[in-house]
Amino acid sequence: MPFNKLATKHSGTGTNVRTFPFQVKIGSDPSGNLLAKVHPGTVSGLLPANLTDPIYISQYGTYYIKLQVQTNGKIPTYVYIYSDSQPGDDEDNATEGTPPITLVIPVCMIVDKKPYQVIYSNQFAHPVFLFAQTTGDPDNPWTRWYGWEVNTA
Repeated sequence: MPFNKLATKHSGTGTNVRTFPFQVKIGSDPSGNLLAKVHPGTVSGLLPANLTDPIYISQYGTYYIKLQVQTNGKIPTYVYIYSDSQPGDDEDNATEGTPPITLVIPVCMIVDKKPYQVIYSNQFAHPVFLFAQTTGDPDNPWTRWYGWEVNTA
């Protein structure tokens, strides 16, 4: 497991349990409110700024735990973890001329308190050229579109 430096082994009563970056577990606060607890992980070396903040969910329904990554167009600069009731869409994954300023990485889907993990490791995001589109303008015949590629770190 050399690629996964944040994975740890916890010993309980004779059992070993492995955890991994961005692993989501369902728990509750002292008042009994349900929480999605997220094990620490990184995106291009950045921990989510609000990693220790509670992520409240209800007992029934579908929730999506996501990472919103702010960038300067070249590298990620800020990561925020949050819960959403919508799965998201691909509308903002490509922009003309430069990579999008923000990107969203799905972490986990929770259905009626049961987590379904999407990612199991730290992530690395970098900008990529996606495609060129003809414009019909002889002075500027191409529009270039860019996006982000996200891989395991």
